[in-house]
Amino acid sequence: MSGSEIARQIGASISGVNNFLRAFKKCEDLWNCYKKKCEEEGARFYQYSQYCEFYNRWCEENYETAHFNAVIAQKMEVDFAGQTFSMTDPLTGEILTIVVFVAILPYSQYIYAEGMLSTKEPQWIDANNHALDYFGGVPALVVCDNCKQAVIVNQDWIEPEPKFKSYVENATGILEKGFFHKLEERQYFSLEQFNKDLWKELDALNKKPFKKKEHNRSYYWEEEKLELMTLPTMHYEYMERKTAKVSSDFHVRFDNAYYSVDKSFLHKTVSIKASSAVVRIYSLAGVFLCEWPRATRKGQWSTNPEHLPDNYKGFTQWNGPCFIQKAQFIGKNTETVIRTILQSRQYEVQTYRMCLGRLH
Repeated sequence: MSGSEIARQIGASISGVNNFLRAFKKCEDLWNCYKKKCEEEGARFYQYSQYCEFYNRWCEENYETAHFNAVIAQKMEVDFAGQTFSMTDPLTGEILTIVVFVAILPYSQYIYAEGMLSTKEPQWIDANNHALDYFGGVPALVVCDNCKQAVIVNQDWIEPEPKFKSYVENATGILEKGFFHKLEERQYFSLEQFNKDLWKELDALNKKPFKKKEHNRSYYWEEEKLELMTLPTMHYEYMERKTAKVSSDFHVRFDNAYYSVDKSFLHKTVSIKASSAVVRIYSLAGVFLCEWPRATRKGQWSTNPEHLPDNYKGFTQWNGPCFIQKAQFIGKNTETVIRTILQSRQYEVQTYRMCLGRLH
């Protein structure tokens, strides 16, 4: 079982679980080295459990720490919460997992959080952009875990994970022990509704008075906001690029979704440039062809009727009568299935790939 799965089951942060598993592995490796050395010298050795007890006692006696005072507008710490939430796709009924991104300004302890259905690079960058928008400025540093979305090679940290991000770990704990229980009890059918509820609870938390000092997070954020660097005029966008051939159904496939292209490009190769929100399609010569909102689920179809020929049902080898004829050679039940599939979408052309899959 992976660290993320353990964290999800017990409601702990992923980084905290991974730290524990690494410590356990480290103690086991040290004991194996100690045992081997004793055997070579012909000496008696402690058993593993007793060795761990003495080793932990030594660590506690020799543990040293230092307190770092948060500097105004110096950094933003980010992490993913260990607890996740479920969302039901209203169209397919599929259960999707919502992961929560958390960011904090250590000086004011002002918190931002956002639910995500994907933690890939485009969505990671968007979440960071949204956090900076929420904070109203840019700090000098952004401190994160060694997540694959942000780190290629770790050359700055001796330890496997950064040690100086205690504020975001504490913020994650506050959320998980606080209003996350309310959100967990609710049923969601859209990410927008989840984030709406999340931000409502988060706003109340940031305005809630501190227990051990005066004022609240919003009060100190108003002070810190004045020291942050100015936001850039445009967000950074992560762009994905690929080429694809327009199929007989006048669509190209990109990231497990389908987008229509004008009929004049049938069977031609086109260039696709996609951000986290928009998919743009160009000819290989660089001429802009069309633009689509990026699909939010696998298998989603985006079709412009103007992209299809007036007689598209008989325009290509992929058409309804062709698939029905092939199904009839197989049997009556197969014909019934194909006819049902052909009528299952707004545009018949959107069903051709499904028919082809059933017949082969």
